[in-house]
Amino acid sequence: MTNLYEVDILINGRPIKQYNYPKGGRCVEGKGNSSFSLRFKNNSSNRALFSTVIDGLSILTGNIARPHSSDGYVVEPNSSIIVDGWRLSFDEVAEFYFSCLNDAYSNRINAPRKNIGIIHTRVYPEFVLPDINNFQEMFFKSTDVAKDVSYQTCGQLTNRDTTDRVDTNITTQANYQYSVSPNTKQELGTGFGSTKKSSVVDACHIWQQFPALDLTIHYNSRRGLREAGVNFNTNGSIYRSSNSTDYFCRRPQHRQRNRR
Repeated sequence: MTNLYEVDILINGRPIKQYNYPKGGRCVEGKGNSSFSLRFKNNSSNRALFSTVIDGLSILTGNIARPHSSDGYVVEPNSSIIVDGWRLSFDEVAEFYFSCLNDAYSNRINAPRKNIGIIHTRVYPEFVLPDINNFQEMFFKSTDVAKDVSYQTCGQLTNRDTTDRVDTNITTQANYQYSVSPNTKQELGTGFGSTKKSSVVDACHIWQQFPALDLTIHYNSRRGLREAGVNFNTNGSIYRSSNSTDYFCRRPQHRQRNRR
């Protein structure tokens, strides 16, 4: 079954494997000095806002994420976008890369280090207005018509260069709270890399108030993730009701007939 919304971390254009994190969420193994991108995928029939914070900082403004101040990228229905870095302007980003802690962007701007190692995304579906012929009747029947809707101002951005590889849109969304890293040894952060072209423009949409997806992806070195209890064993597992030595299927004694 396909998830409505997906977040992948790409290295060299390919998604890296995600593992279960012992304290909840997902995690990925980062390798020092490797550039990475975020891919936001919207498999629904409506637009969606992907509001993302890395190391406690907005990927659009570089400001510390606060409950009522965050930013996000808009993804069109049944499509995806790739975000390569911290946004510098309407036309450029600074590439994400896995850095040592001292070179992490959050450390270089003297932001709190407690959230280094976390990529946190919330996805807000677009609020679709009902049919205009039925809207007035529905409005007067329900005083809560707009209870679950967050009406946004024109603070969004839409891709202005259709030939650009990164097809991006941006907006502002309230009610964001980011996670706190567990007390494990964090060896990697997200650096502020080389400048890269990525063009966006303003747009306006309306979003639902509550997220349809709240996803935390931890990242660290393999050693740091192992210390946190991450299991890198990709083999499948089974449960046996008996420890009998002949528990598994026995080979037949007769030769196999020719398969048709």
